[in-house]
Amino acid sequence: MDEDNVDRFLHYFITLEMLASLLEKKFEEFCNKTGVAYRPDSRHGIKWVRNKLLHSVGEDKEKAAELADKFASILGNEIFHVIKKIIEKLCHNT
Repeated sequence: MDEDNVDRFLHYFITLEMLASLLEKKFEEFCNKTGVAYRPDSRHGIKWVRNKLLHSVGEDKEKAAELADKFASILGNEIFHVIKKIIEKLCHNT
């Protein structure tokens, strides 16, 4: 089953929320501290994109879908780097 980039973006977003929650950080703070581009287009935050994809219609939803499509791969790569950092930190603390 093939996923489109909008679905990937949403899955990556959920992963970020889970990681932030597990590490007891606020979402935006977690993104900033781990190097995740919270505002990949310098204007819209990834939280805005997620909210508009799920709860809007019209131009806002279209813009959110455009941004999700454009930045899904970047967000996925950033998440892998974050997970790698977390694992490295855990390994060094044992």
